[in-house]
Amino acid sequence: MAKGGYLGVEVFFVLSGYLLTSRLFDQHRRHGQIDWSRYLRQRVRRLGPALAVFLMALVVLGAVVVRSDAYRLRSDVLWSALGLTNWHLISDGSSYFRQLGRPPLVRHLWSLAVEIQFYAVIPLIVAALLRWKRKRSVAALCAGIALSTLVMAVLYRSQDPSRAYYGTDARLGALLAGVLLAVVLLPGEARREPPRWLAGIGAVGVVALVWLFSVAGEGSRPVFLGGFLLCRVATALAIAGALQRGPCAALLSRSLLSWLGRRSYSIYLWHWPLLVLLRPGVDVAWPPLVAVGVALTGAVALGHLSYELVERPFLRRERRAAPHSWGRGGRVVAAAGWTNAAVATAGTLVVLFSLPTVDPIADSLKEGQQVLASQRSAPVPPPPEVTTTAPVDPAVGTTSVAPAAGSPVTAVESAPVPVLPAGPEPGTVRVTAIGDSVMLSAAGPLQERLGAASYIDAKLSRQFAQGVVLARQLREEGRLGEVVIVHLGTNGPPKASEVDALMRELEGVAHVRLVTVRMPQRWEAAANQTLRDAAGRHPSMQIVDWYAHSEGRREWFESDGTHVKRSGARAYAELLAASAVVSPTSTTTSTSQPLPAEPAEPTTSTTSPGPPLVEPPPSQPPP
Repeated sequence: MAKGGYLGVEVFFVLSGYLLTSRLFDQHRRHGQIDWSRYLRQRVRRLGPALAVFLMALVVLGAVVVRSDAYRLRSDVLWSALGLTNWHLISDGSSYFRQLGRPPLVRHLWSLAVEIQFYAVIPLIVAALLRWKRKRSVAALCAGIALSTLVMAVLYRSQDPSRAYYGTDARLGALLAGVLLAVVLLPGEARREPPRWLAGIGAVGVVALVWLFSVAGEGSRPVFLGGFLLCRVATALAIAGALQRGPCAALLSRSLLSWLGRRSYSIYLWHWPLLVLLRPGVDVAWPPLVAVGVALTGAVALGHLSYELVERPFLRRERRAAPHSWGRGGRVVAAAGWTNAAVATAGTLVVLFSLPTVDPIADSLKEGQQVLASQRSAPVPPPPEVTTTAPVDPAVGTTSVAPAAGSPVTAVESAPVPVLPAGPEPGTVRVTAIGDSVMLSAAGPLQERLGAASYIDAKLSRQFAQGVVLARQLREEGRLGEVVIVHLGTNGPPKASEVDALMRELEGVAHVRLVTVRMPQRWEAAANQTLRDAAGRHPSMQIVDWYAHSEGRREWFESDGTHVKRSGARAYAELLAASAVVSPTSTTTSTSQPLPAEPAEPTTSTTSPGPPLVEPPPSQPPP
């Protein structure tokens, strides 16, 4: 997929501004005025019915398919119905570039909201342009585009540029670029034949767009400081070239493209919910290309149905006679239609206001913060006196972990879970655990399993480099235990130098455990490989393979495929506790006994054992 695919919205904005302004200019040329009431009816008929049916369907999906993720659907649907989705996403801090949990099902409607807001102000813009001379109109539009570009640059934030991406003030420049193109190409009272040199200019625009789509990194500073402006210019050139007869115009007039173009609005409405409901590795076990293919195929099918059953009937009604000439039968049909619409709307509102309003991920993180807050006020406990403990010789078998009461059970067959060693009794081994929001979501069971002698420090959005600083701080405070467990890398891939820096801060700690990560992000494999490579350089480090242990256990995870539910939190706590098992013969320079990859004795089970849960460093052969 192209790196700059998100620039497609900018292309659409320029095209939309040009088409709408051209039609209004043409109407004024032919009739001497613009029928603004008809304009308003046309916009409502074009967008309203399909949007209303789509939002009603989302409410049903929220209630039936993804009820645990429907906590924000009420506000999402209501703001979307008002055409203010983009400002709603800005106000509640929803990021376009970073997402905790399943993305909002209406997130794609931010661009429709910008369009609707533009439709509300275009009468004022066109009225002014029709009064002004061409030079003044061009100057005013160029000033508006420059101001919008400046606003985008000022609002840009490198950590998360969502405000600059969503804002109408920052994106209005693209729509004004389309208006400017219409003013330049249609300057007089009569339409002029486009000059032939436009075909060459159009080719330059297409090449520039292809280049931008291939190099524009998502959220990068150059794109927001000037890349969007360049995209507007290139799009305007491509549109101008398409007006001249040639290869570009011939391509756009193909029957398949025309068929998709007529249904593009409904396809646009349906594509995003299908993509976020069929996330590979989280919702379905399909490869990414298969999941995307199924989602887009479904979007085209649903878009076609929406066009034929919803859009076309309302668009045809605009060309029919006025209601007073329909006759008695027509008025009865119309009354029945309005009655059905009212009943459907009322039913949708009842379901909408019955949906949950609590975010389960945020709720689990809040609980974790309360657990950790209670331990911070406690004095640093002295190291426990370790009594004689029998060496651990665990056997790996298979069993299943039942989900917590009330947790939804997926229809996908779960993978067998390796049996873990019992782990130390709470309080017999002093453990320090450093983690991010994944560990935070499991803080309760983890604290209970490790005991009061241990210390957990987990924080939302913690980067690996921040964990290095924290390790130094905990060492200075005397909070580093006999075993230190680190689970970082969810919020970005760690660098090898950062892992080495962490181990320098943990020098003298005999048993360091680094936990592999599981999250549906592109850096998942790179992060885990970096951790595994580091184990070969540091004898005191071992890998705790949360990634392998949780394979196939989607019922353990929240909708983001990263944070854990109660059943997953218990499994996570047991795995980390098992990794804290320390042989009584260990010294300050030795590593703890790793869990074997194979059973110590032959078993009669026909199920293959799982992968090793705690991996020894490559330089140390497994026992």
